[in-house]
Amino acid sequence: MRKRLSRLPLVCALVACAALVLAACGGGESDDEKIEATIVTAVKGNDPASCTELLSQRVVEQLTKAEGREAIAKCEESAAEDTAVRSLRVADVRVADETATAEVSFAGGTFDGQTVTMDLVEEDGQWKVDELTGFAGFDSARLLSTLKEIVFTPGSQSAGEEAQAECILEELQAEPDAELEGLLLDPGSEVLENVFSVCVG
Repeated sequence: MRKRLSRLPLVCALVACAALVLAACGGGESDDEKIEATIVTAVKGNDPASCTELLSQRVVEQLTKAEGREAIAKCEESAAEDTAVRSLRVADVRVADETATAEVSFAGGTFDGQTVTMDLVEEDGQWKVDELTGFAGFDSARLLSTLKEIVFTPGSQSAGEEAQAECILEELQAEPDAELEGLLLDPGSEVLENVFSVCVG
């Protein structure tokens, strides 16, 4: 149970780190188009190479809550898993020299129904997702509903596990929005650890 829940920030969206940018992203495409292709491929693909090709070290550490090579290894391990993201929309792309921002709306996965603001950087002609910086209209109820589907499967858990899952969801529901955002965006967030200490021991 604990092992499964501790990976929540990685189960969705960028959590399923993806492949190299599509070959079509070569000549003739604008930065906006290249950035959109990078994000879509990073979110929906399943090639471990994207953990270094499409994602910066900073965002890999943000998503895995680990550092250095351990973060890359966790990203590569998760990359081969099927992403729960059904679709996404990239909007409001803003480019400034070798950096950019974009707003990405998700359907499916941990970020289901959320719009996430992303920073990107260009390295040697390749755009990479560099950081998830916030939400455009954070929906805490939607997040809690999504997490409930992930951590609580009636009939497939023991009574003890179901009780722990219920406790975890109740504790998360009591957290303010800022703490729930930090659960997904802040590598230093202690929200899950605090919840586990109450519900799991």
